[in-house]
Amino acid sequence: MCLTFCPVFVDHYKQLKFIANFIGMNVDTVYACVHEFSERGIIDRRGRYGQVVPKPLAIRLAGQWWTGSRQERQNELINNIPENMVEGFCQQIEKLDFHSNVKALTEKLCGPQGPFGQAEVILSDRGSRLFRSFVVVNPESTCDALYRTLVDRDLDQLRTIDGDARRNLIYALERLCFHGEIFQEAAWCMLLLASAENESWSNNATGMFSQLFRINLSGTSAHPDTRFALVRRALLLNSSNIDMVLLKALSAAIDTFGGHRTIGAEYQGSRPPLEEWRPRIWQEIFNYWQECFNFLLVMYERGPLQKVEVLSMIGHSIRGFVSRGRIEMLDSAIRYVVSKNGPYWPEALESIKHAFSYDSKGMRPEAESALNTWLELLKPDNGNLFERLKIVVVNPPWEHKEVRGVHIDVAAENAKLFAVEVSKNIDSLTPHLALLLNGEQKQSYSFGRRLTTELNNPRPLIELSLAQFFSCDYPNPAFLCGMYRGVYEVCPELWSELIDLLLTDEKRIKLYPRLIGTGAIQEKHLECLLKLIREDFIPLDSANAIVFGGLTQGLSAGVISNFCLKLTELGDVASWSALEVVYSYCYINKNNLSVLRDVLKKLLLSVRLDKAGNRSSTDVYKWHDLVNKILDDHDEDFAIAIANQIIFSGKNGLDYSDASIYIKPLLLQLMTDYGSILWPLFGDAIIESEGISKYHLKNLLDRQDSFSAKSSSVLSVIPADDMILWCKSYPDVGPVFIAGAMNILEMVDEELRPSELVIKLLEMFGGDRRVCSALSANMVTRGWSGSLVPYLEADKTALLPLIDHENINVRRWVKEHILYIDQQIAHESIRDEERDLGIF
Repeated sequence: MCLTFCPVFVDHYKQLKFIANFIGMNVDTVYACVHEFSERGIIDRRGRYGQVVPKPLAIRLAGQWWTGSRQERQNELINNIPENMVEGFCQQIEKLDFHSNVKALTEKLCGPQGPFGQAEVILSDRGSRLFRSFVVVNPESTCDALYRTLVDRDLDQLRTIDGDARRNLIYALERLCFHGEIFQEAAWCMLLLASAENESWSNNATGMFSQLFRINLSGTSAHPDTRFALVRRALLLNSSNIDMVLLKALSAAIDTFGGHRTIGAEYQGSRPPLEEWRPRIWQEIFNYWQECFNFLLVMYERGPLQKVEVLSMIGHSIRGFVSRGRIEMLDSAIRYVVSKNGPYWPEALESIKHAFSYDSKGMRPEAESALNTWLELLKPDNGNLFERLKIVVVNPPWEHKEVRGVHIDVAAENAKLFAVEVSKNIDSLTPHLALLLNGEQKQSYSFGRRLTTELNNPRPLIELSLAQFFSCDYPNPAFLCGMYRGVYEVCPELWSELIDLLLTDEKRIKLYPRLIGTGAIQEKHLECLLKLIREDFIPLDSANAIVFGGLTQGLSAGVISNFCLKLTELGDVASWSALEVVYSYCYINKNNLSVLRDVLKKLLLSVRLDKAGNRSSTDVYKWHDLVNKILDDHDEDFAIAIANQIIFSGKNGLDYSDASIYIKPLLLQLMTDYGSILWPLFGDAIIESEGISKYHLKNLLDRQDSFSAKSSSVLSVIPADDMILWCKSYPDVGPVFIAGAMNILEMVDEELRPSELVIKLLEMFGGDRRVCSALSANMVTRGWSGSLVPYLEADKTALLPLIDHENINVRRWVKEHILYIDQQIAHESIRDEERDLGIF
């Protein structure tokens, strides 16, 4: 028991028998000893388990066993310990790091001929968990064993190390890397695993390797020289996978905005916590940063992927390093990069702009001078047109300012000024049109809009752009939208001609929904849009392009309603799109709600709410919002129609979020206001449904929040007598369904009590075991946090008043369920005690 947790109850007899057999005693004798020492306080019993206390005594007794046992006997223990005792054994053996016998055994086990020196053992789930604890006992031997296992494995072999085995090895390496004397080997193993990364969480091999290179909170006592020696060794491999991991580590090293790490790796065994390396003076930090920058400039030349990462890292670090006075280091790096790469460096430009915007107050003169010098180096005037387009139009830094309370988009204004300049020699732009039509575009709309207003005849440029647009890998219509908008502002007639031009080519038709929004949308445009959707030239949801920006506000309510109603005829996707259009139309002008009330009803009822409805994430929100607005005025017919719509969709399964956030609250309100006329609809649906449809209906009608037994179900607002009357009409189906969906407990005057319906249901149908089972299942279906015991005790307290109820069916079910609750309380109390030992 000093070596692990000992099971002390009969349901863990096999584990107790293993202990008895191993020490050569009768199992009953061992059991009696456990109880005797438990009474004397030497064994602390928690639930089904026990352990020797206090810890110093347990460690001393364990040490005596390791001293007095042969090595063969020790091997036998490790090889044969049951799986469910491994965790406790590992936790205890970590406390024996002081014991020479345990160290010697670990050294032998992890040697070249030992079991933990073999890959198949150390890379298994069980073996890796034991190895993780041996690391604490003997870091040197375990590090050597793991290094021999991993160093000759290729990327594919390293990627096959996954699951619990990889987790255990990373935890082990995190501990090993804390030791400066074995850092090289341990960190190399971490690097190898990181180069073949197959985990996505932050403390994967890549994240833990990167942590090792932070200045503070590095998790290692290794000196910077030792860490940089590892980087030099890794660079000699000329591997892009290795390089990308090194870049992440260097990124952590030059991070000036702080960091974090999980506490724990420094606590190893019985020794005092290990101390990580910390700089003593600022010059050590400056030297560290300089060495990192030297590595980054070397990495810049090693390939396109490395180059992109280095540009991003140095560029984004400028603001932080300026605030720490590292002007000379930055100046050298920036000049080197600009000399190699030219002035297009958006990350650096953004960082410099941010330094001026947020750090200018109290900035030292030399820092301000350096920032201005670098701005000159990155100034687009120093490059050719292609570079200037990238810097000013395609990817400029976001920059804003306020002048006398007016918000100004500086980047957009710069793009407009540049457009005026380019308009004077428009032919020079032609070779670079693909740059403005492909990928991310930050200011191409503003650029194109101003450009066309400056041209006498923008049509050739637009036609040329349209011709090139569809040959782009990632076409972006922002530049085209800007040009069309500029044309509309100058000459609406030409804009109309250019819109019609789109209809002459099957490819260009796909731009029609987007580009009609650059001018005043007219009825003929909607008719054309509808025709294109109907004839499958454009997708069914293409009308979503005219939803934003108030594009439809110039149209009459009749035109909008006619368009949307016709759109609903084209199927589920188009129906949701029609609802989007009318929602935006009414959102801007609230008066349209009353004008379009009848049309809104038809549109709201045309959509499907279930998962098969092919809708976007916000559609049901808008549906719910409009339904509530319509129901502000009493409308029985509409309430019945909405109820039927919910029933139909509910049978097919609703999205969980949609049901809990929108549909169930709406249904609860509908039942509150129109319950007498709506319940028969749901009652008929329940009787007619079968299988999965009935299950979906039950989910729709049960309480809104399964985390709380007190939350309201839809059935809670229907009079109990009406529910019982319905159950009598359908005794084979009704009572069981209601028992599974109703609120069994409810809050009355801040006190949890059985609901009126559950009492009447038990009085009338409590003799049906199906009903009793459904009630019990309903009662225990819940979510909880922390211990379950307080929830169970609250349920018991609420039910106790019914234990002497006059009706035998009520008494019987309450007594049976309270008996079940008592059993659960006992079971969960044991689990709570065991949790204190770390069993769960």
